[in-house]
Amino acid sequence: MNVNEPKEAAGLPPATTPGKGTANISKGVRTQSTFIKCGSLCLEKMAVKVTYESFNSTHTAFISVAGIRALIEKGIPADVSEVHEHPDGSVVITRVGTAKRSQSGRALVIDTTQSAGQLMTPWVQFLRVVSGKVMKARISRLHQETRPGPRSTAAAGNVSISAGLARGF
Repeated sequence: MNVNEPKEAAGLPPATTPGKGTANISKGVRTQSTFIKCGSLCLEKMAVKVTYESFNSTHTAFISVAGIRALIEKGIPADVSEVHEHPDGSVVITRVGTAKRSQSGRALVIDTTQSAGQLMTPWVQFLRVVSGKVMKARISRLHQETRPGPRSTAAAGNVSISAGLARGF
């Protein structure tokens, strides 16, 4: 066996099998990220503009200045809103979700009604955008593979509870 050949252990496929969520690097095998890049956030007129793709369309939401201040200074979750301008000139602001700091404190978590999961960006990158040090920060969504549901037997609903029990004495 060459040093470059992947090793198989106990009948398991090699760790470099394509599509199994692993990557072969020089120091060993590590799991690839399950996050998918889906958008960005930037500063627009003192508010944070969040642009992301979900359900085959692009959505734009905003975190207000007061929300940013409360989020950074006090750790209070901020409202995420969408702004719609109608042809007659009226502006409608709709709350579509919340933005909060993660439990570990290392990420900004944005949860909206159209996001198909939680959107995340590193907390440090969020602070850099708010302070004006960088123009944009990427937003990622945790990719969760669909899990198969529990198996049900075809006759589970038709069988009585006492089926298979010994009857009588």
